[in-house]
Amino acid sequence: MAYKLNGKVINGSFTHNGNQYPNNWLALSTQAEKDAIGIVWENEIDREDDFYYHNGDINTPKALEDINLTDEEGNQLYEPDGTTPVVNKGLKTQCTIIVQNIANTRLNKTDWYITRKTEKDIAIPTEITTERDNIRTECDRLETAILNATDVNDIITAMDSQNWE
Repeated sequence: MAYKLNGKVINGSFTHNGNQYPNNWLALSTQAEKDAIGIVWENEIDREDDFYYHNGDINTPKALEDINLTDEEGNQLYEPDGTTPVVNKGLKTQCTIIVQNIANTRLNKTDWYITRKTEKDIAIPTEITTERDNIRTECDRLETAILNATDVNDIITAMDSQNWE
């Protein structure tokens, strides 16, 4: 979203019809003053989330599945180790990794109870066990929804449905 004058974004001070306007003019001027010299407010073009769509264009969703990268002749490309294929990770893989990282971060907060139980045989409180079970259940639910997605909207729905509480 931006103020524009003659189709150009006004960013800071500007000159119009021989008059110089300071950096703070837009903030201090009234709408009538802006209208008088032809300044208009233009909203940005609506765009989709770049995580799911190329350049925010709803007509160009990103691939759901991983894609093995090949050279011009169709030969598989490999990482420098010579054995690991170069793969462009699809949305399913990327979203699964995100969900697993969230679950891991949440579980890490209570891992010390597990260590304490192992080292000192001190019971893990029931609410901690329940919390950890809920985290794993939510992670499993999301992974299943992501795996079963048939289009980008299914992925978005899954990711928007996260409920870690």
